[in-house]
Amino acid sequence: MKILDFAELLRHLRAEQGCSLATLAVDAGLSRSHLSNLEHGRRAPSPEMTVALAKAFGLAGSKERTFVISAGLAHVPEPLRGALRQALREPGQRRS
Repeated sequence: MKILDFAELLRHLRAEQGCSLATLAVDAGLSRSHLSNLEHGRRAPSPEMTVALAKAFGLAGSKERTFVISAGLAHVPEPLRGALRQALREPGQRRS
């Protein structure tokens, strides 16, 4: 997977998994309008949103890393990066 901007990657992953905006919003615990704003680049995701979306998509390995990097979290300080890694490893809601 090439590195894309976050909005483009979010739209791509949602289309790839064949889920609606409303379904993904519910799975990630976001409002449909906020998710739409993320997909159109009008808002930037918080670290917590990035984790929730990665879990909702069931991302792992290189796809997970690409997603986190595209969200702009590559330069997050190490203590927060460790917390993000831990949150992504915890069992959560994952798409099947």
